[in-house]
Amino acid sequence: MIAPSAQTSAAVPTNQLLPSTIARMPRVSGAVEFRVGTASWTDPTLVKSDLFYPASVRSAEGRLRFYAEQFSTIEVDSTYYALPAERNAKLWAERTPDGFIFNVKPFALMTRHPAEMSRLPKQLREMVPAEERSNRQLTRPSKQVVDMVFQMLWSTMAPLREAGKLECWPSSFRRTLFRSPPISTISRAFPNGCREPRSQSSFVIRAGFEAKRDVPEP
Repeated sequence: MIAPSAQTSAAVPTNQLLPSTIARMPRVSGAVEFRVGTASWTDPTLVKSDLFYPASVRSAEGRLRFYAEQFSTIEVDSTYYALPAERNAKLWAERTPDGFIFNVKPFALMTRHPAEMSRLPKQLREMVPAEERSNRQLTRPSKQVVDMVFQMLWSTMAPLREAGKLECWPSSFRRTLFRSPPISTISRAFPNGCREPRSQSSFVIRAGFEAKRDVPEP
């Protein structure tokens, strides 16, 4: 996913900007679809500035609807910190047009990172040994806990799947934190598998707005 920027990378040769990424990209024959979006529609740099949202757009619903009129995809990274409710996914699906794509970041435990104990759903906390529940973070979850996390996230994303708006799972794995299945098995860990992007090349370029945009009122 390419973050929007008024400043392009034209001055920096692509082979210097992302050499390792490009080296790993497979050769593709036929048409390739590229989608442009950001890592969050509620990022403070967007919400607190006058560079993107019109002054009249102040609600969470309004921001997502306006965002989806400008871009065709989004990365949801709030799901890394806490498992969302199915209601969230339902609202996201309702507030975006057909063809819009959500890239949902896996919850921390799914990518071998620690999770804040206070943010775990009650069902998960009760699966943690009693002597560990007072810890600030869960760093060594059992296989049963990790399996349940996969099932819960998959279940809550049902509205996006059914709307055809759930595409891929951008993630960053930590290899030494605790034992977990090989990275190559992440897609198979979901109850029905994780659908990989069929036509989307997805990578991130860190960039920022450097010039004020004229954004029309909705």
